[in-house]
Order: sequence, then structure tokens, then C-alpha cells
Amino acid sequence: MNSLIINDLHGGSKYGLIHPDWQSKRTFLVSKWLYDKWCEYQLLLPKEIDLLILNGDLIDGPNVKERSSGILETSLSEQVEMCIKILEPLVKRCKTIIRLDGSGYHEQRGDELRLLDEYFHTRKPRDYRDEVVQNIELPGKVILNVKHEPESGKVLYKGTALNREIIHAIHAEASRGYPKANILIRGHLHSYSMIDIDNRQMIINPCWCLAKPRDMKKHYYQWSPCIGGTLLIPNKMCHHGYQIVTTYWHPPHLGSIKI
Repeated sequence: MNSLIINDLHGGSKYGLIHPDWQSKRTFLVSKWLYDKWCEYQLLLPKEIDLLILNGDLIDGPNVKERSSGILETSLSEQVEMCIKILEPLVKRCKTIIRLDGSGYHEQRGDELRLLDEYFHTRKPRDYRDEVVQNIELPGKVILNVKHEPESGKVLYKGTALNREIIHAIHAEASRGYPKANILIRGHLHSYSMIDIDNRQMIINPCWCLAKPRDMKKHYYQWSPCIGGTLLIPNKMCHHGYQIVTTYWHPPHLGSIKI
């Protein structure tokens, strides 16, 4: 059973994944690069995917911080339609689809994304907790813990945050009876990291969104988004019987200006 995890498409954003039907003079040349990579990535994936996990921030939302200047469409239902158009060719190859909520800023109410759930027949949550975090048991009794946002705050080194969350997981399992998670998957940070501690792995999954102006103002040298996703493939030679394949690219940078 193979499983694909993608997140942070930010449909409706000028910097998110934009289908050609919505690309216009208002979009950027690098937006075409992003869409081309999306198409390229789909060619790298298996023809049939057993499980697709949509791990949050599929739409950009009202874009309050930028006063809607960073979005192509203010209508949230239109943003969902843009997202459906992007995902549809991929979803047709998937047997089961699970969607988790993203951050409150981008998916404030989540009501609009119910349209996407109905269109793609995503698996219905058992209750509100399934909308935020799920422990998914894969064949081989491997537990995949999936949630959009990592729990640790800002730290200098990425590994510190991942290490800390694994320690929190071990403590919660021992003291409060949480299911033992073998692989933890998070999104939200628009970057890629992976750590292996105590025979369990944690992954910060890449995104499908370009750097926004406010990000470049704060972190031009410190950070560049990782574009891609993660595929879990059965392989008895790997930890827990699954090979974790994360594919990602960095967006092209502008060269210097000759004067």
C-alpha cells in the first residue's frame, strides 16, 4: 500500500499553485514554473495511489494580513474551485482520500472545503478530532500520525523542533495512552526536514507555494521554500517496512541586474 502526502497548495494565492485556467497577466512567470513542477511530480508518482492525504492549507483564505493584496480570488468558494481543478487529475488515481484541516489563518472555518470533500468523496471524519490530527494504521501495523502544524515553537535549528516533538509523543504515549506513532508527518513550514530518533521518523513535508514578499523581507537568506511531497512505498528493507521518498525542488532565483 503506497501513501502520498501533500499540503500547502494555497489555492487562490498569487504565490500558490495556479491552474492555467486562472493564470493571467496578474500572475508571475515563476507561477508557470510551479505548475510545471506539479505536472512533473505527478509523472514521477505511481499510476495508482492507495491513499492520498491532503494535509491542510489547500486554500489561502481571506489573506487578512496583506489586506487581500496577495490573492487572485477573494471568494473562498472560488479558491476551492481552483484547488479542485489542480487536484482532480491526481485524485482520479487515488483509491482513498483523507483531508485534514490546515491553519486557522488560511482555513478559518473549513466550511468551503466541504465542497471539495463532497466532490472528491474524501473519507468522513469520526468526529472533530479527526479533522485536526489522525493516527492512520497502515498494513504492517505501522501508525502514521498526520497533523498540519508542528507543535514546537521557533528554534534556531530545525532538528531541535523535530526532536522535541518526538519526545513529546513518547511522553504522551507512555503517560496518557496515546497510540504509538511510528512516522509523524507535518506541513505548514513550507520546508523539508526529516529526523530519525528512537526508531521513529518525523517529516516536515514540502509545500506547493512560492515565497511571499513578507517571507523574503524577513528571511531572504535563511529560508527558501521546498516544493514537493512525500510518498511512502512498502519496502521490507526500510524502517517499519516503508521507504519514505520525499521529492522537492527549490524555486529558481532571480539573477543580478546589469546596470
